Amino acid sequence: MFKLAEKYYDNDRGYLYIPVSWREEFNITRDTIVGIDCENDVVIIDKNVEREYTQRLSKKGVLTIPLNLRQKLSHKIYNIYIVHAEEKVILKQDE
Repeated sequence: MFKLAEKYYDNDRGYLYIPVSWREEFNITRDTIVGIDCENDVVIIDKNVEREYTQRLSKKGVLTIPLNLRQKLSHKIYNIYIVHAEEKVILKQDE
């Protein structure tokens, strides 16, 4: 798991930017539908559309976290992690 240094997800803003290098590596483009789940206040984003929420990746790699999920999160700021082997983006607090 790789932590994206100096980048964070701000729950007040409600969206995050997925860099082009990861979009290319994970084979996701504009209008790709991704799945989003939250387990123990850890947000998991990947191509599994069987997850609780689904969202369409918008122009330039912007992904909006659904309002219902944002309201469930207990923190304002989350670190962004990439799990290359599983092609996932993880939002979580450091321990």
